[in-house]
Amino acid sequence: MGKNWMVNPHFKTRPNKYIYEQNGQHIIRKLIDGKMISFGVFDNLDDARDERDICIVCRWDLEQIVEFGDTIGV
Repeated sequence: MGKNWMVNPHFKTRPNKYIYEQNGQHIIRKLIDGKMISFGVFDNLDDARDERDICIVCRWDLEQIVEFGDTIGV
């Protein structure tokens, strides 16, 4: 606020970034170190988004993701 920055009108957030639909299922995937890594397959988009958000918070570190799930009872 107060910076008078111009907002790019073509910029759009992607609410399903890293989530791909395949055969009616939702798969979380991210390219890491040149490899496409899958972080889970889900039957519904809401569950996939929730898990994707956890992955982002944990910086896509599988060990942290598992520990995070343990602390919230997943």
